[in-house]
Amino acid sequence: MRAAHICIALALSSIIIFSSGTNLIQLDELKFLPKNLETENNEQSNFAENLSEIYAEIPVWNVGDKWTYSTTLDAATALPDNPDWDDADLSQPLTGNTIIEITQYSTYEYNGDIIPVYLRTYSGTYQGPAVFPTPDGVDFLLETISGTLDVEYQRTEYIRASDLAVFEIQAYIKIEFEYSLGTETLIDTSSNVKYFPAYEYHDFPVFLNESWSSVHRIDESWDGNNGYFEAPPPSSDVEYVFDVIENGTPLHIYEGCEEAVNISNINTKGEQIEWMWFCESVRAPSQWWIRDIAVNVDAELRLLEYIPAASMPTNYVEIHLDPEFERLNATLSELVNLTISINDSEGAPVSGMNGKISYCSQTINWTTGLNGTTTISLDVGLLKDDTVTLYDWGSHGIVISSDSNITYAVKTIILNSSAVAEAIALRNEGAELIQKSSFPALELVRNFDKSIRW
Repeated sequence: MRAAHICIALALSSIIIFSSGTNLIQLDELKFLPKNLETENNEQSNFAENLSEIYAEIPVWNVGDKWTYSTTLDAATALPDNPDWDDADLSQPLTGNTIIEITQYSTYEYNGDIIPVYLRTYSGTYQGPAVFPTPDGVDFLLETISGTLDVEYQRTEYIRASDLAVFEIQAYIKIEFEYSLGTETLIDTSSNVKYFPAYEYHDFPVFLNESWSSVHRIDESWDGNNGYFEAPPPSSDVEYVFDVIENGTPLHIYEGCEEAVNISNINTKGEQIEWMWFCESVRAPSQWWIRDIAVNVDAELRLLEYIPAASMPTNYVEIHLDPEFERLNATLSELVNLTISINDSEGAPVSGMNGKISYCSQTINWTTGLNGTTTISLDVGLLKDDTVTLYDWGSHGIVISSDSNITYAVKTIILNSSAVAEAIALRNEGAELIQKSSFPALELVRNFDKSIRW
């Protein structure tokens, strides 16, 4: 019987390998997790039990939400790999503050779909000491010049409301070197970065010890004075591996973030791309490190202040799912009844309100009745998402939006396939048997097992 299980596990593994296309992840990079999930109603079991408890649900942002971060830039990573720059010294970090703000609800066209997004902006100025080689043609007795490096940085992100994945980044950077003889502009340029598919960092809801991967094409262009910097290639392919490492209090302490969750991203070369301590109470990272935030400059941000939007919408929207529906363990193509309710600031129902439900590629119009509610039957579908994991088939956000002065409302559901769940369980059982066996013929299977990519 165990031998039969091994054969079934390998067969089902093959099905998953071919169904996941180019979204590949090394199986031995992931850990199988204890069965101690506590769900919101303690009834959503089965496949979801392979995960730990939820540490963060997807936040909803309001226009005007603002975060101020103390920021340190490591400009040394931006120095060209060129002997002419050997005498340059940027060992002292550049410091300043970064203000991040939600400025607009909007839509974004992607693969023919119109998708609700947030516009999130960054603005900051940074300064620090620098030493550079004396420019050619400058009559100066010293081989190097000491001065101050000034950086101005602005950025706008188009972020999908259903999962906070980034579609596009539009940025502007200007770096100047001030010294005794004047000011030298090192770069003054705008850039545009697009991710295909969108760059999803969080994979909500966030479970402790969860891992996933994603594969992207990144298109990037610069427009302006590149100065001393070389523009990146117009297109590149990357694969990222994400891990939810731990929860607790980061080294940088911010009130209310004592139970933040640490999420890490590395590429297939083993290079750290990004890490953050996501804090649910402020709906953003409390501490955050980004490799190459611009022109190869690394940045670390520490939250100083979170200011919720001062002006809130007059009407409030809520999503209510059928209580029999297992949100964290939905069956493929299952129908779920969801009720949308709209109330004004006094709590009174608002009738005749119009809006849209956006879910994957579906867009459904709705209008509230006299009691301020409407009920819609939604097919959860069978679409996989772009974050490949062993723990679910896909996770997708339902977004409720309207032009009539309401905030977004978002609810995430997790799709699971009984075939996938059984394949993983059988794969675990078969792999354990294979690894423990001393039978020589299983050595080949042992080696093959380590090389399977899902």
